[in-house]
Amino acid sequence: MDKIKKVLLFTENNESVELNYQEFREKLASDILNSIDSVINQTIVPVKNEPQQDECVPKKNLKTRDKILLLIAENKHITAKALAQRVCVTEKAIEKQLANLKAEGIIKRQGCNKGGHWLIIKGE
Repeated sequence: MDKIKKVLLFTENNESVELNYQEFREKLASDILNSIDSVINQTIVPVKNEPQQDECVPKKNLKTRDKILLLIAENKHITAKALAQRVCVTEKAIEKQLANLKAEGIIKRQGCNKGGHWLIIKGE
């Protein structure tokens, strides 16, 4: 901004310099927009709903329910959304698996949904 002020003051004090203010503003606006576009194009924003491949539990021979139990054993506060990302299935599929595991008496939820945690009651 200081450079712009200096240029404007210089042109006001020197009658020999002709400056077309409209062209100056258009050029300045263009430079600013190009800078913004450059920053936006350099920024990579991951898609929230797509799990990253490296986040998936690598063991392919495990069933989904076994992957869920493994992840709960690692982190008893893990959310259904995080489970879905790590197991690479939808949240709905995770919720169905969790319901089945609860119905079979394998896991249970201790505390509230947001602040609680998972308990593995019996191992398979």
